[in-house]
Amino acid sequence: MASEWNSDGVTLPERIEEAFWSDRLVFFCGAGVSSAKPSGLPGFRGLAEDIARTLGHPALVPADENVPVQFDVVMGRLHEISGDIHSRVSSRLETAITPNAYHRDIWRIAAARGKTPRIVTTNFDLLFEAALNEIGLEASIHVAPMLPLGDDFSGLVHLHGVKNPPPTTRMVLTDRDFGRAYITDGWATQFLTRLFAEYTVVLIGYSAEDTIIQYLTRALPTNGARFAFTRSADHYELWGRLGITPIPFPSPPEDPYGSLQSFIGHWSDRLTASASQRFDQITEFVARGPEAAEREFLGTGWKLNDPELARHFRLNARSSEWLKTLDKVQVLDQLFDPDGERDAGLQEWSQWVRASIDDDDGMALLTVLARHEGKLHQHLWFQIWHKILGDFNGSPHHRQLIFVLAVAQQPQESERLSMLLPRVVDTDPEAAELLLHHILTPQLRLKVRSGWAFRDDSLETRLRLWWRTSSIRDAWSKLMPRLSHRAHLLSVVLDLIRTVEKTDAFFTGSERENAISVRRSQVEHAERYTRDDPYVLVVDIARDLLRESVRDYGVSEATRYLDDHSEMIRRLAVDALAEARSTEADALVKILIQQALPFEYRSRPEAFRLMAAVYKNTSAPTRQAFLDYIQSATHSGPDVEVNDYDRYNVFVWLTGTVAADDPVHALRHELEREHGYRPDEFPNLTSVVRVSSRSDPPRDVEGRFRSLPVAAVVRRLLDDRTLQDEYSGGPTLRELHDYLEQTPDAGFPLLDEMAAQGAWNTSAWKTVLQHLVRGSSWTASDVLQRLHLNTENGPEIAARLDFTVAYPENELNGPLNNEDERSRLLLGLWHTAVHENGADIPTDASDARSTARGSLARYYTETLLRVAQQRGDDARIPVEGIEGLQQILDAQDENLADPSPMMLTEYASQLQFRAPEWFSTHLLPRFADLGVAPYSATLWAGLLARRFPGTRLREALREEIRTAWPHLSKSIPGSTEAFIQLHAICFAFDFGASDPEWADAFLAHAPESERERWIRSVAHYIDQEGEVGEFQELIFAHWRHRLDGQPPISETEQRALLRWLTLPGIDVPRAAELFVRGPAVAVREEDLYDYYDLEGFPHEDHPAHYVRVANHLMQKNVSPPPFVEKLIAAAAEIAETDRPLAEKTFNTLLSLGYSPARTHLENLLDPS
Repeated sequence: MASEWNSDGVTLPERIEEAFWSDRLVFFCGAGVSSAKPSGLPGFRGLAEDIARTLGHPALVPADENVPVQFDVVMGRLHEISGDIHSRVSSRLETAITPNAYHRDIWRIAAARGKTPRIVTTNFDLLFEAALNEIGLEASIHVAPMLPLGDDFSGLVHLHGVKNPPPTTRMVLTDRDFGRAYITDGWATQFLTRLFAEYTVVLIGYSAEDTIIQYLTRALPTNGARFAFTRSADHYELWGRLGITPIPFPSPPEDPYGSLQSFIGHWSDRLTASASQRFDQITEFVARGPEAAEREFLGTGWKLNDPELARHFRLNARSSEWLKTLDKVQVLDQLFDPDGERDAGLQEWSQWVRASIDDDDGMALLTVLARHEGKLHQHLWFQIWHKILGDFNGSPHHRQLIFVLAVAQQPQESERLSMLLPRVVDTDPEAAELLLHHILTPQLRLKVRSGWAFRDDSLETRLRLWWRTSSIRDAWSKLMPRLSHRAHLLSVVLDLIRTVEKTDAFFTGSERENAISVRRSQVEHAERYTRDDPYVLVVDIARDLLRESVRDYGVSEATRYLDDHSEMIRRLAVDALAEARSTEADALVKILIQQALPFEYRSRPEAFRLMAAVYKNTSAPTRQAFLDYIQSATHSGPDVEVNDYDRYNVFVWLTGTVAADDPVHALRHELEREHGYRPDEFPNLTSVVRVSSRSDPPRDVEGRFRSLPVAAVVRRLLDDRTLQDEYSGGPTLRELHDYLEQTPDAGFPLLDEMAAQGAWNTSAWKTVLQHLVRGSSWTASDVLQRLHLNTENGPEIAARLDFTVAYPENELNGPLNNEDERSRLLLGLWHTAVHENGADIPTDASDARSTARGSLARYYTETLLRVAQQRGDDARIPVEGIEGLQQILDAQDENLADPSPMMLTEYASQLQFRAPEWFSTHLLPRFADLGVAPYSATLWAGLLARRFPGTRLREALREEIRTAWPHLSKSIPGSTEAFIQLHAICFAFDFGASDPEWADAFLAHAPESERERWIRSVAHYIDQEGEVGEFQELIFAHWRHRLDGQPPISETEQRALLRWLTLPGIDVPRAAELFVRGPAVAVREEDLYDYYDLEGFPHEDHPAHYVRVANHLMQKNVSPPPFVEKLIAAAAEIAETDRPLAEKTFNTLLSLGYSPARTHLENLLDPS
C-alpha cells in the first residue's frame, strides 16, 4: 500500500513508515540535533574550532567551511598539545542542560503506539536523558563500551560515550579513541554491524562529510535500509555512494533547519495524537469525499496505511463509493497480489471491499479487478467467495465474479470453489454447468505407494481434482436435468477418466488401463467408504450422462465405448446399455455373447444388470441362443475358465426376471439336482474372488462326531479338506466343539491321538485346547507337553490361547479356577510364542498388545494380580510368580524388539503393592536408565499407556519424572502427551508445593507448545478439585518464578495462563497482577475465542482488575475484543475512582475501531 507521508516540504519514505509499524525503526542522532535552541550546542566543526582557538591553534580547523574537518585527527592533535582534551570537551558541554524539540519529538516518535524506542547518538551531552524525564517515559540507557547487542536492544545508546565519563565508560574523541572503538577493540563496529543489518536506520543531525559518517560506512552491511535527512543537494550523491538514501528538506537561508524541525514535530503529533483526535481526523477526511482524497494522493496513502486510521475509515466510508479512488491512490494494491502474505489488516480491507458487492452486485469491484488482471489475494478471494456462497442472485456481475474466483483460485481454495455449485445451480444452472467444466480439470501429482512385506515403496500418479465431493454431489441431482450441453460434458468426463487410467498405466507399465475401475466395484452404487473419492463422483456423473444418452439417442454411442481402452469406460458403456429400448433387446443379447460379458468378472455387476434388463424382452430364438451360449461357454477371455457354478449364477439371476415357464428355470434346477447348488439370498455381484462354489451349510450342529471313538474323530479331521481353509472350516470345528461338550474328558486323549496320527491342524488344536483350559482338571505341564509335540504350529497356537486361559468364562471380573496353573500356563505359552523380529525398540503399547509375546506377558501379569487380589487385600505375588515377572523383565536382554517388559509397567502401580521388594530391587531402578539403556524407553511407554500411576509410584519416580523429558520426547514421542498430563499432576498434587522449581527441568527443555499444554493441564486438574483453595499458593509461587524468567513466559504460554487467572475461587487481585506482568500477545485468528475466554472472570466483583486484564489483552490486537460490552460497563464503573484507567480503556477501544467509545470519552471528559 502507498504510505509516503508529506509535510513541511518533506516526504517520508515508505520504508521508514513500514519500519515504524513493524517496530524496526532506529533513530541515529548527531550533533545537529543538540545545536537547535534552546540547547545551542556546537556541531562537530564548531566544537573543534572552539577548543582549537582556546588552545591557541585555530589553524588546525580550516577557515573555509566548504573544506571538511577531520574531527578525530584535530581532537587527537589537540590532546597531544594539552593532554586533557576529554575534560575540556566535557566542560564545554556543561552549559547545555535544556533539551530542545528534536529531543522530545524523536522520543515521542520512537515510543509512539506502543513501539520499542531505539535511539543511538554520538553526542556526549545528556539532553536525550533530560527530554526523557520531561515527557515521562522510561527507557534503558547504554554507554560505550558496555553496549547491548546491535540487533536486539531498546532505549538510548551513547555510542561514543558521555561527557565526564564514569570509570567504566569511554569518551570517543581522538583518532586514537576512534581506532580503538572501530578497529582494534571494535566494540562500536560490532554493535553497528548488527544494528544496520537488522533495523531500518534514520540519521538526523549529520553531514555526509562528518568524520563519524566515514567510520560508520565501515560498519554498513550490504543489506539493510538506512536514510539521512539532508539540506544540501551537493551531498545527495555522496550519501548515495555511502549506501544511505538522502531525505531532502527545504533549507532557506533565513531558517535553514526550520522545515526539518517542523516536520519532526508534525510527525510526532501525527503518531501521538489521542484516539479522539485520530477518530475526528478520519471522520473529516471521509466527509470531504473521494474526489478530495484522490487530489491528496500522498496524504490519503499514509492515512490509510495507519492501522487505526484505516479502521475508522472502513467504519465510516461506503466501499462502493470509495473503492475506485482507493485503487487509484494504490492503497489496495496488496489485495490483488496472489502471493501476498496473510495479514490481519488485509483481512479487514477484504471485508470492507466485499461490502461493495451488497450495493452494486460487484460492478465497482469488477472495474478495479480489470486494472489488476483479475488477480486476488487469498483474503479477498475468500470474502468474494463467501458473499457469492451466501447471496448469489444470478446477476451478470455475480456471474463474472464466479469466474474471477475460478481463475484466481489457489489449491487451498479449490474445495471452496466447488461448494458454490449447490448455491448457484438453482438460480443459474448455466453458470453452474460452466463452473463444473472448470473444476473437472485435474492436476498431475505423484504419490508414494507404501511397500509391503519385502517390497520397496514406489511412486504412483494421482490426477488431483480440487473439489469438495459432497458439494458436487449435492448439486449434481439438480444440475443434471437442466444441462444445456450434456454431450459436451459427457465427453469432458469420459476424457478425464481415460486420462487418469492411461496415465497410471503408462507410469506403472501396466497393460490394463483400470486405475479408476479397481476403485469402483460396481457402477450402480459406490461403497459408502469410497463416497468421498472425487473419482467415484466422476463415475456417477459419467454414468448418469451416458444412461441419459442411451435413453434419448439409442445405443450407438454406448456401443462404441465397449471397445475403449479404459476399463471404467467399458463398464460404464455396459451399464448404460441396460437403459435401451425393449426393441433393441435382441441386438444387445448378441453383444453380451460377442463380448463374453456374462462371465467377465471385472464388469460382472454391469453385465448382470444388462442381462436382467434385456433377456425378458428378447425373441424366443435369441433367448435360446443365449442359453445355449451360457451352457457351452468354456472361457471368458484367454485366462478365465467358466465353470458350472458360474453358469448357475447366471441362471439364478435370469430366473428372477422371467416367468416360471421360461426354459432358464429348468436349466437352473438341473444344476441344483446335479451339484446340490443353492442360491444366496441375493447373488454377490461385486466379488471378484470366489472362495467356494457352494454356499455355507447351516450353522446348526448335526452331531456327526458324537458317537465316534477318539481315533475315528481324528481320522475324520484328517480327511476333512475344509480345515485347510480357515474360512471354510467353520462347520467342522463346530462339530468338534460339540463333541468336546458331549465328552468332557476327551480333551487330553484327543490331543494325544491327534499327535499320534499327525493331525497338526492349527484350528483343530486351538479348538481342543480352548475347551480344555476352560475347565479346571488340568495342569500347565500337561497342556504344554502336548503343545510342544506340535512343532509345526505350536507357537501360533500358543498365541491364540491367551484370552481363553486368562478369562475362561469370558467374564472380565469373574473368579478364576485353577488359578496357579493358569499363571504357569500363560508363562509357558509366552516362552513358546515366536519372538518379534527387528531392531526397533518397541514403544507403542497398542502394537505391543497385538503381538503374541506382548499379549501373553500382559495376561500373565494381569492374572498374577487377579489371583493375589482374589486371595485377600494384603496378599502378595508368590515367589514362583515373581520369577516369571523377572523372566519377562529380562526379555529384552536377549531381543531388544521384544515388547513384553512394556506389559509389566502397564501394571507398575499394582506390582509396587503386590510385589514390593521385587519392584524396588529390580523394576524401579530400570526407570532411572532413561537415555542410558535402550530398554528403558519400552518401560516408560508401558507406564504412560495407563492413565495415571498411583501416588506411591509417583513418589517413587519423583526424580525420574522431573528430569525425563529430554530423553522421553526423543525416544517415545508418541507418549509425550501422556507424560505432560502425568507431569502436571505430579506438580499440582505431589511436588510443586514443596519445590516451586520442581517443574523447571521440564519447562527448560520442552518447546512452547508442550509448555502451553502443561499449563492448561495444571489448570484442568486443579479445576476438577472444585475451587483453587489449597493450590493457590502453589500457582502463585510458580507464576512469580516464571515471571522472573525461569524460563521466560512465551506468548503461547501467556494465552494458556488465562486459564489460571479464571480458576474458580482464585485470589483475583493477585492473579490479575501476575497476569498483566506477562508478555503482551498478538492474538492469532485461530486463538481468538480461546485467548479472550474471560467468561469465568468475576468482573462485577473486581471491575478494576477486569479492566487492567482487558487492557493487557488488547495491547497487540487490531480489532475490538468479544467482551467489549462488559469492558465498557466495567470502565464506566471505575471512572470515578480511576479516571486515567477508564480513559485509557475508552481510547484503546476507539483506536481499535469501536466508535461508540468516542461518546464515552466525551462523557468522561465533560460529564455535563
